[in-house]
Amino acid sequence: MGIAFNSSKAEATSLLSSRNEKFSGCISLLGAVVGVACEGVSLKLGSSSIAVTFEFMEDKFAQVISSFPSSDFETVQDVFVQRYGIPQVSTDDTVQTAGGSKYQNHTLEWHGKTLNIILEKYVSKVTEGGFVMTLHSLSEAESKAKEDAKKKAADKL
Repeated sequence: MGIAFNSSKAEATSLLSSRNEKFSGCISLLGAVVGVACEGVSLKLGSSSIAVTFEFMEDKFAQVISSFPSSDFETVQDVFVQRYGIPQVSTDDTVQTAGGSKYQNHTLEWHGKTLNIILEKYVSKVTEGGFVMTLHSLSEAESKAKEDAKKKAADKL
């Protein structure tokens, strides 16, 4: 994709523009860490089209969230293993739909020096897989913000 983690939203927008691409829209994120989520970019991986959302926290690209057809999971898995090596964590869990059908979900995790990656065969529905790539700095900032909020709430008691 070429957008480096910790890039600003303006830098990412400029890079996309140089490729005749652009974000279709951005929304503000109000949570533990304030940021912006921008979507509308898709990647081609073999025959699979992967929808990608970029999250910028404090104007730094810190997380990517994606979705793809779960039928393409093996292709995405193969690319990730080739790129990042054997995952540190691999789990299989049974998931059940609202209609009662059961499926075997496969989750892979890579924990690097600066980045965590989680790849799942099924995310919000059995037709959709996805992955999340998160900078450690974002995870740490979110944890600190949550702890600060708990402390603030406890101080009010």
